Amino acid sequence: MIPVRRSEDRCRSGIPVLQLRNRISALLVDSDRSSQIAQSSFLRLYGVDTQTASNGLSAFVLASASSSTSDLIVIDISLPVMDGLGVAIKPRENKTSKGCQRKQMATSINSSWKLGTKMTALVVDDDSINQTIHHRLLEQLGIENQVARNGKEAIDIHCSGKKFDLILMDRDMPVMNGIEATRKLRAMGIRSMIAGVSTRCVKQEIQEFMEAGLDDYQEKPLTSAKIISILHKIDHSGSISY
Repeated sequence: MIPVRRSEDRCRSGIPVLQLRNRISALLVDSDRSSQIAQSSFLRLYGVDTQTASNGLSAFVLASASSSTSDLIVIDISLPVMDGLGVAIKPRENKTSKGCQRKQMATSINSSWKLGTKMTALVVDDDSINQTIHHRLLEQLGIENQVARNGKEAIDIHCSGKKFDLILMDRDMPVMNGIEATRKLRAMGIRSMIAGVSTRCVKQEIQEFMEAGLDDYQEKPLTSAKIISILHKIDHSGSISY
């Protein structure tokens, strides 16, 4: 039961505005962007902080990784990657010891990905510290990953027949940089999600990287939240088909 009080104010549509005594938060899970906007706008009339997810997998990752839980979760039944029923069941299954929570989240991510196949990623970065950080962040989410030290190594790995669901591509590397490597991968017909990861923040430089064939760009340092953001966008990308 959420305590509310009626306000004398009315929104433009004439609906009485109910103001909550205590601030609450809501997670809206809907693949339709228009529905997300409409529901968010409606809830904000009542002072509800909203967060959105466009598929069941993103919703589960957000709910599991977030430091604060949502008071309300609104779920569409028909969702890509993991449907609404799966999202509703998983958090209840996850109410065990905190020590098991990360393992359960990783298992759920992979059991929902491409009808049960293991989700894989390639980390392309010449810096050993960044390699380790990115490797561990992905590993914590249960994403099996491999490291390449430059763009040429990434190309060679793909030429050997390996394929990945996600590629984290550094921009500035020796031998072959991320821009050239991304172009070559796309020319080879690689349709994996490629996310550029760099310290560059100048708009023109980011645009040049994006135009090489990226699906997403994240500024270093990479964090769990940024990886979750990439996962959130995967079902919107034309590079991935389910």
